[in-house]
Amino acid sequence: MGMFMNDPLALAKKADEPLYANPKAKGRQHAIQRTIPILAVTEDGIFKVACDRFSKSYELQDINYAALTNSEKRPILERWGNLIRSLRCANLKVTIYTGYIDEEEARQKILYPWQKEELKEYTSAYNETIRDAVYNVNQGLEQHIYFTITETAPGLRDARAAFQELEVSLKYALGNLDTGTGGNGSGIRAMTTNERIELLHNFYNLGYDETFRFDVREAYRMKRNFINEIVNEELVEERASFRTEKKFGCAYYIRNFPNSSDDDLIPALSNMPCPSVVTVNIKPVDEDVVRSHLKACYMAVQQRINHSQEEKARHGNFTDVARTFATETSEIEQLLDSSDQKDDRYFFTDVFIVQLADSREELKSLQHSLDILGRSKSVSIRPVLLHQLDAIATALPIGVRYWEHSRCNNTEATASLLPFVCRS
Repeated sequence: MGMFMNDPLALAKKADEPLYANPKAKGRQHAIQRTIPILAVTEDGIFKVACDRFSKSYELQDINYAALTNSEKRPILERWGNLIRSLRCANLKVTIYTGYIDEEEARQKILYPWQKEELKEYTSAYNETIRDAVYNVNQGLEQHIYFTITETAPGLRDARAAFQELEVSLKYALGNLDTGTGGNGSGIRAMTTNERIELLHNFYNLGYDETFRFDVREAYRMKRNFINEIVNEELVEERASFRTEKKFGCAYYIRNFPNSSDDDLIPALSNMPCPSVVTVNIKPVDEDVVRSHLKACYMAVQQRINHSQEEKARHGNFTDVARTFATETSEIEQLLDSSDQKDDRYFFTDVFIVQLADSREELKSLQHSLDILGRSKSVSIRPVLLHQLDAIATALPIGVRYWEHSRCNNTEATASLLPFVCRS
């Protein structure tokens, strides 16, 4: 429900102030180090992203959502919505990261090892089948789901305590997400600092074959800047795209949502045949702000009714005009009732998509496919203009919100943007 579309709610809706300057001139080059908004890191996976903002990321296990019936999906949507509604944090984002498979890791985790010489032929045949599924069906791509929470706290100790409290709720809620459908729930695992740095490195270095491993303790000991460990290149920001040394990319946002979104929108966006980042950025709106706004809207409607009634009376028309505003009045009353009972919450919601390609021609082809997909889902997908760096920082699981085109959704509408699909 886009009930705040015409209201600024400037303070609540305002994006974070970027740590780096973002010139709007086309073709300006930026050292990527300046575009990564991390002030400091800890050994237990916490990033300091502003003077009083800290973030932590978790990897979620996918659940077999796409194969369920509508009646089986409904309880999952409700539980997912209850989880989002229960979180009291400054910002949260759900990210589906699609990148190239780490061949060494895949060899260790999914391929059968040779144990006996006489079974070598059978082992090779099984492994060939697995490779065919991974590289031909999935085009050598794999997906990971990340849940990033940003907390406002005066210091690291308070932020760490807040994250520890939230983790208990997250583990319980996600573990029971698909109860009743034969599933085992969505497991959750806190990411280490090493894993978060490696994830950012992999995004900025797609196309490189070298294996990168980061050790935060070693970096501290050697007094190395962790930002330099992510990448040491330049990034060229253009009006509606960007490019690195070996890749061309574009950051998009969903401009217009329908009144009710398909629950497969986010998985569909992430299943495009390219490396990508698809992020749902969710900023909770304070309940007092919502109630104050609704009451102001209600009073404004009543004033319009009174004004219209007085105007008609001046011309000798004494018919009741309240019916003209009945739908608008009824909707606001329902929202006020729901808000007063505290059984619903509202969120400023953005959806960002970042795609990477090997050439401009491939990027244009992907943009065309994305546009077709958007029309099929009744959403408008547009490139971010003049703020590609801000959109990238917002889309990545860092914990900042540097660009926004927010729609205010209730819990149900926000929950429909869930990331689960269970891709093979």
